[in-house]
Amino acid sequence: MRYSVTSWDTVLTLVEAKAHLKVDFNDDDTQITNCLKSAIDEAEALTDRAYATATYKLALSGFPSDGVIELRPAPLVSVTSVIYQDSVNAEQTLAATNYIVDTISVIPKLSLAADSTWPSTYVHPNAVVITWVAGGSVPERAKQLVRFLLTKNYDKREGSDANLERAINDCSESLRAMGV
Repeated sequence: MRYSVTSWDTVLTLVEAKAHLKVDFNDDDTQITNCLKSAIDEAEALTDRAYATATYKLALSGFPSDGVIELRPAPLVSVTSVIYQDSVNAEQTLAATNYIVDTISVIPKLSLAADSTWPSTYVHPNAVVITWVAGGSVPERAKQLVRFLLTKNYDKREGSDANLERAINDCSESLRAMGV
């Protein structure tokens, strides 16, 4: 799966990050921005959630026989397209009326609509490519996790803090358990 982030600052802005770190100079802005992006990536990986708004692409060798495709991470905002190579290797776009998008479940899914069948695809590793947008919903607990991780990343040159590591683990576990 590939993704590209369209908006990091929906999670925490550079100004908020600097205030949290108690940094009042601009010399470290690039380093803080990189640490912030890394903290957001790590928070998303720990919780299997998207906090920064991003566009995702999933390539499949064909449509699944069970009719369901998981679109991780949550929260799913929208499906942009379902493009496939038909049996003669011509690119086609699957009409949205042929599938249902579940944005409510903990694991978002794209599934076959009633009375629909998946089209036949060309034999190719990337015969089906699904594009969707996820993220943008950032509960305060997730922002706290990002702050913990930002502190860890920015202060890494000073060594590890066991209390901070414990706080990171507790926060990420609770977010994973809550599904947010």
